Amino acid sequence: MESLAIIIPTFNRQACLRALLHQLASQQPVSSRVAIVVVVDGSTDGTLEMLAQEFPEVHRVLGDGSWWFTRSVNEGIRYAEESLQPDAFLILNDDSEIEPDYLIKLYQSAQAVEQPALMGSLALANTQPPMVTFSGNKSLTRWRLKSTSYLPHFCPFDSNTMTGVYPTYGLVGRGMLIPQAVIRRIGYLDEAAFPQYGSDDDYALTAHRQGIPVYISWDARVYTSEQLTSDGTAHRQQKLPVFLKSFRNRYSINSLQKQITFYRRHGIAPLWPLATLIFILGTFRAYLWKYRNIRV
Repeated sequence: MESLAIIIPTFNRQACLRALLHQLASQQPVSSRVAIVVVVDGSTDGTLEMLAQEFPEVHRVLGDGSWWFTRSVNEGIRYAEESLQPDAFLILNDDSEIEPDYLIKLYQSAQAVEQPALMGSLALANTQPPMVTFSGNKSLTRWRLKSTSYLPHFCPFDSNTMTGVYPTYGLVGRGMLIPQAVIRRIGYLDEAAFPQYGSDDDYALTAHRQGIPVYISWDARVYTSEQLTSDGTAHRQQKLPVFLKSFRNRYSINSLQKQITFYRRHGIAPLWPLATLIFILGTFRAYLWKYRNIRV
């Protein structure tokens, strides 16, 4: 991999973005040329001014405030393809936190598997101690689209035992490495069906169908604040009206529209009403019981 474009969508998170850009500037050297593309989707908090003054080398793409996550990623990739022509793209959220050896670990993981392949990063909550929020899916029950994680959700992270590269059926967008060859083969993320959530898992399963391997690296780690995730997320334990409203919001992680579209595309299409009911019941179970005593 001779060149890499890091795509960072952002909206009104100037402080988080600044911290991430400093972390990227402090990365241990890698053998590739690295460029950073920040997609500013209508921010009004001084993000553009901060980038111009403190990070003039960063490429900027301007949205109108209606792009949300997936289109912002796609516009960043399009810009990089036209202006930078990289061999691969790395998606990072603006609130991501990474260690100084993150890029080296991600490169080493990518070099250890056949190419082209998608490579994801272990997702951790930036708690003390860190807790695992996504470790990859070791199996998938297709009729329910129910995945089984390698590690329990919100289990404590142990760097001595939690290491290696593993095949997975799903990925989270933050820390997803996409070779240009994969873009040429299956295209961009689906911004129409999944404007905010779901495009990453959809992309991973689409890659699977096209015979493209999908992996997750437990050595390349991305930390985030779970309090900055979508309203209605079960483990945030927000008030019941907020939780209920999230099912009707197409930009929410609980969006029923997103869930139905995802299932009809990757599950057994005629069973979508049953699968949707199971999803609703499972989400309520998580809100009312599973995550009741978890604070992140």
